[in-house]
Amino acid sequence: MMYDKTSVRYALSALLALGAALAGAAPAIPTANAKNNPAFAPAEHYRVTVLGDLHFDDAAFHTRPAATPNRARERERNFAMWKSDSHKLLATAARQTAGSSAFVIQLGDIAQGDCESQTMQETMLRKAFAAVKSYFPDLPLLVVTGNHDVRRLGREVDPIPAHKALAPLVAREIGVSRLANGCYAVRKGKDLFLAIDSWIGKEPLHDFIQKALADNRDCRYVIFLTHLPVFPASLRPYWLTPGYDEIADLLETRRATVLAAHTHAFSVVLRQNSRGTLKQLITTSMGDAWTPGRMLTVRAPWGEFMADAVKQWSIDIQGEMIRKLTADLLKTGKFTGSIYQAKSGFTVLDIDDERIEAGIYTDDSGKPALTEVLVRNR
Repeated sequence: MMYDKTSVRYALSALLALGAALAGAAPAIPTANAKNNPAFAPAEHYRVTVLGDLHFDDAAFHTRPAATPNRARERERNFAMWKSDSHKLLATAARQTAGSSAFVIQLGDIAQGDCESQTMQETMLRKAFAAVKSYFPDLPLLVVTGNHDVRRLGREVDPIPAHKALAPLVAREIGVSRLANGCYAVRKGKDLFLAIDSWIGKEPLHDFIQKALADNRDCRYVIFLTHLPVFPASLRPYWLTPGYDEIADLLETRRATVLAAHTHAFSVVLRQNSRGTLKQLITTSMGDAWTPGRMLTVRAPWGEFMADAVKQWSIDIQGEMIRKLTADLLKTGKFTGSIYQAKSGFTVLDIDDERIEAGIYTDDSGKPALTEVLVRNR
């Protein structure tokens, strides 16, 4: 996905705002289990449906012009895809996973955001959740908070509407009394699904993850749910989960995998070092790229893609940032993987004692366009 320099500057301002967003003590860790919801009862073998960015939107949520020409184009894109193709994608995912998945994960940017008021943003988020839930009425829907979910007109980071609108809906889905924000843990038998809210501040976020992992040392697998990637996989590669390097170090010895979104392109990135391995899968579910029948093809290997990112921003300060980011990352291990051409769909995780396998579906054929083992249980 291409970004102009104006959008990059907005991204940088959002990053600066993260440090101030709801800083404070680490939130409590509400953990769903079989007592709350049978969907999370122990199972040796089960499946999970995964959706990426959706950007639910409608003209009724906007009474003022978009902040930039790029954001005006985003609105028009969203209006068009939510008239038809986004619904077709969700209907296909629901039909192909009916009766086989334990629950559904949506990895953030469930809505476009950019509303003029907190009240309107809350309404948009609730309607977005209801729109997705209507396709999976019998399955719990776990949502991760994305950057668009906290982005309002004139404010790059306003997490309050998401905390007021999305958090109670997710709490109900996982069977806990309340969530303070978008951080929560779900145990499915032996496995820990750990969802984070990247907008609560780096230190509280790190404390939350560290405590959740310490409290769940007996896990078979850790499935880490984030909107922003832990490893870069876009032409705006520096926009990562706050404290991504420390988080990767925490996860790599726990038979963990990272599920992320944000980039609007499928990708798989693997880091290997002497401590362990960690693989990241990015899923995208944007209706404008739902083109059944077209194959999923590699855009570039990870290393070449990162080099292209440096070239794209070589005349701007971002080029130096990306060069440093890449150099620092390469010191932490060996990276392999692929970035795929823009195409949309959904992922189905197949989880058992031997491995977590991801099937990526990009059409309505019922056959995965790509199958990838994310973790092996040695």
